[in-house]
Amino acid sequence: MNREAARDGPECELEKEPMDDRQTAHPHNRHLFIADNLDLLRRLDNETVDLACVDPPFAKSQTFIGEMKPPLSDAERLSELEQMASWGISSRREAEAAGIEWPDGGRGKAQFRDIWSWEADIHEDWVSGFATDYPQVASLVETARVVHSESHAAYLTYMAVRFVEIHRILKPTGSFFVHCDATADSYLRLLLDAIFGPDNFRNGVAWCYTGPANVKRWFPRKHDTILFYAKSKRAFFDRDAVRIPYSSSFTKRRAYTEGESGITAGYSTGRTTEELAEEFGSGKVVEDWWTDIPAGGQIPKWELTGYPTQKPVKLAERIIKAATRPGEVVLDCFAGCAYVPVAAEMNGRQWLACDISPRALTVVKRQFNKFRMSVDGEQVADRPLLIPDADITVVGPGDLPQRTDQDPATGPPAPLRPPRKFKLPSRNLVRVGLAADAPDMTPAEIEHYRDPEAVAALEEAMAQIQSGQGHRGALGDLQQAWEERHRI
Repeated sequence: MNREAARDGPECELEKEPMDDRQTAHPHNRHLFIADNLDLLRRLDNETVDLACVDPPFAKSQTFIGEMKPPLSDAERLSELEQMASWGISSRREAEAAGIEWPDGGRGKAQFRDIWSWEADIHEDWVSGFATDYPQVASLVETARVVHSESHAAYLTYMAVRFVEIHRILKPTGSFFVHCDATADSYLRLLLDAIFGPDNFRNGVAWCYTGPANVKRWFPRKHDTILFYAKSKRAFFDRDAVRIPYSSSFTKRRAYTEGESGITAGYSTGRTTEELAEEFGSGKVVEDWWTDIPAGGQIPKWELTGYPTQKPVKLAERIIKAATRPGEVVLDCFAGCAYVPVAAEMNGRQWLACDISPRALTVVKRQFNKFRMSVDGEQVADRPLLIPDADITVVGPGDLPQRTDQDPATGPPAPLRPPRKFKLPSRNLVRVGLAADAPDMTPAEIEHYRDPEAVAALEEAMAQIQSGQGHRGALGDLQQAWEERHRI
């Protein structure tokens, strides 16, 4: 891509990947829902989504604020208010009653709140529901209260009730990708183990980046984590769809044949690119640490939205191509930056998105036009549209879809664990039998080891020895028998 194209957007040569004719059109394809995502998730039918890819808050305990890029225009601001008015929402109070944000508080800002508490964010019935249907989730939340903080436990509860619904709506062949960082990745991993099952964990991808960091007491934290879980063993995954080019050093070395003693000059001019591709494939298989996708200030300027935590479209493209086929359905229910819908549309996938802020209306329109796609038949970009038919249906909080099926009876049963059996410390049977000779033992230990039958046998053996009728070897036999009985 030349510099001019990098400023203006994708090159004209880009083509939309066609939808697979075998896929059924989703009734909510190209729908952007402005609503609490839990309300939407609960209204989607079971097993209707192929991929959920989300970039939720990271439990940072702060509010992120950025400047919209470019600045919000009066026309865009008016469009947001008119759209909300069409839903019967014309004030902050009415927006809060509908479960969405009122955009006036951050006029011209790109912001979101990442601060968590029980009082502000959590409903009591969520917690009681976990105790009944997902006891392992309830145990994890309580552990977070003890080990970390009340705010972290509230954050996990907020995520858990949504992840349970995502698990329900994923097809058996579906996958779930969750973006997070060191603040909560270990807790989210345990949460997803509890909901999806530890056997369905696939990867903890490290998305690496670099840049200045003014820290002196630890190494700079320069990677995010993308947790990848499958719905079942049937989950689709195509590693070949996202291969990356081999390094120049690899292709130079592999241009020659490899003999028993290493690489030898089997060809005077080396093998061609086609010959290398035939032997080694079309590129290197992507591993679970990614350094080739830009982050933060390295994202092309024309793609930036103004949100401080924005992710690039290329990141979503890699996930979507690997985890879905053309025409399958992608869900993003934290869609404020629009990177997942854009990537899905450009790669021939169906998609539905949700965000709690009406500002997402403006961002989605802008991002679609930056990538030269139409929004509701409106063309903002000066250059020819790459995808002229990518119209979007915007749905408000009062017009969410209706379910046509029922919830599963309960969540997955908690695994049954046998009673734990602990290793017992080895004690001399003679000292246990004669409590007066075991001054270093507590009364509880003495009581534990004073097996009535063993003590009776010990007393009988001691009496025989004292009378000269027994031998001390019998004590060793008793000790061995007692240890085997108690599995020492």
